[in-house]
Amino acid sequence: MSRFETRALEGKPFQLGDQDCFELVRGFYKINFSINIPDFSRPNDWEPEKDNLIDNLYGSAGFEKLDVDEFWPPRPADIMVCTVGGSVPNHLVIFLGGNEILHHKIGMLSGREMMRPAWKRYTSYLLRHPQVPDLTEKKPVMDLMEVYREKLV
Repeated sequence: MSRFETRALEGKPFQLGDQDCFELVRGFYKINFSINIPDFSRPNDWEPEKDNLIDNLYGSAGFEKLDVDEFWPPRPADIMVCTVGGSVPNHLVIFLGGNEILHHKIGMLSGREMMRPAWKRYTSYLLRHPQVPDLTEKKPVMDLMEVYREKLV
């Protein structure tokens, strides 16, 4: 279970420019981090192959672009910028941690799902906002000698 508030964002029908993957990202960052992302317009006749809106606008929204291979797996709240059914990035997916994502696909309701291995293949790059702390769950570390000592006692 993720530590993020997403209930108000889930179950919405898809409508480009109003309830889409970008609007989901805007709501997620507003609710969870009080970060206001500008409401960039998404024209009804948007052609992702010609108008690379994501590449053109992420910087003005305050995000930093990260290489997938260098920064995989993403940190919780990172955005996976995906290329689905084309050659230009056209979909935003929020990594929630714990192998779970939140996104809004065309023709579907917004919601959570488990991150399948295919999502790494779809991910062109990651976006990270500098105001979001590293929320990666830290596993407890135990010294090997400490383990053996516990068994000997």
